[in-house]
Amino acid sequence: AEEIVSSILSTRSRTNTIIFTNEDDTLAYAKMLVEQNKVGTHKIIGFGSSDAVKEYLDKGVLDALISVDSYQLGYQALQSVFEICQNGNTSSYVNTGFDFLKKSEDSQK
Repeated sequence: AEEIVSSILSTRSRTNTIIFTNEDDTLAYAKMLVEQNKVGTHKIIGFGSSDAVKEYLDKGVLDALISVDSYQLGYQALQSVFEICQNGNTSSYVNTGFDFLKKSEDSQK
């Protein structure tokens, strides 16, 4: 992920926002930004809900986070399995929801 994003940023100067869709890439890029002293050069929307990802959000390395409720995800999966066992089918679409987190005002002080 680091190599791909670095390539995009060096060849496409108009890129100002990067959105990650998994936690591993979010963490790798956030770490790279800190190590290369490039925090704040682009808007970064990460993915995940771990303490490590939230810490990068609180420190301002990430501008926002998208996270899913893993409990709800598991609950909906089991609900679908139950429906298949009972009815022989289930909905092809299940909305498990997501949260969009931004840096809190308290953490900016």
